[in-house]
Amino acid sequence: MLDSMDANMAGDIVICELLCFLRKNFDKLPVSQLKPTLVSFYTEDEVINAKDIMQKAVLSAVKDAGVDFDLPQLPERRGDNKGKQTVDDILKLMTIADERNLIDYLPRYVAVTRIPFVNADSMSVISMARKMETLEQRMFNMEMLINKSGVADIAERQAELSCTEQSERDSISDPVEITNPYPWTKVTYQKASKKGIRTTARTPANQSILVEGVTGRNDPVDKRAVRQKMIGVRPNNDGTSLKTGVTIQQKAVVHIDNLDPDCNEALLQDYLLVDDISVITCFQVKSWLRGDEKDKVTAFRVCIPAAQRHLIFNTQLWSQGIVIRDWKFRRSSNDGRS
Repeated sequence: MLDSMDANMAGDIVICELLCFLRKNFDKLPVSQLKPTLVSFYTEDEVINAKDIMQKAVLSAVKDAGVDFDLPQLPERRGDNKGKQTVDDILKLMTIADERNLIDYLPRYVAVTRIPFVNADSMSVISMARKMETLEQRMFNMEMLINKSGVADIAERQAELSCTEQSERDSISDPVEITNPYPWTKVTYQKASKKGIRTTARTPANQSILVEGVTGRNDPVDKRAVRQKMIGVRPNNDGTSLKTGVTIQQKAVVHIDNLDPDCNEALLQDYLLVDDISVITCFQVKSWLRGDEKDKVTAFRVCIPAAQRHLIFNTQLWSQGIVIRDWKFRRSSNDGRS
């Protein structure tokens, strides 16, 4: 019997069961469902052999199609996760071939002995497990954000109260409730100013509306704009008269550090695309490592949709030692605060 992973060329036919299964199901199933099937069904030797066959086939297809494209260099995987990382490389090669319209130039892969059977029920279980994992990660990120916002809000409130007590101790009046049509406004406190009483109304989103002149002495009212930016979430199709002009895509920017010097923008984007992470922009930047270490690595600034931020912070996505941080924006000297 023929070995299932021998690359026995017969014209445009290659015996490789893993690539036969992948070629047949690549257009039918998402990468998130194909990857666990390949990892669990095939051995590491079969996966490594399939990667070599696929890499040579894509190189040959690029030449036959006359495409001006440099195939990314895929390193030899080592360590405990060698099988999973090699499967990632195979899926990356198949994705490149699909995007560059090279599928028709690839050989036909056939199976001799065995091929995994994938039914709808098993795919539903895998999909449900991944959705649960994503949901748990998003809930964890939300809890961290709420805790961080709560600490910052308490510190800001304490600083405001301390400043008020020192400069205008005798001018603080009793709390009042602001008459406001918005149901999310809460009762806060007052402090005196030259034009009258300044009343600060704080919202659950840590935003503030400042209204001056609430003194009862017929002073003119000066309404200031909201300090922080807020983006509405009300649907356009619920009968409101004000519609959205353009769709605003919320983004997240991260710094990916301690990558191999041979890594480039194209290789990083293809790597993220395999895990369904859309890349808006990606370019090389300085490493944030200390000393001479920063000269031995590469780093990138990557912008992705904010809804996919939890995916890029998944520790199982990255090799040991790669560092992922939120991007540090330089704060403008003129931030609009008096």
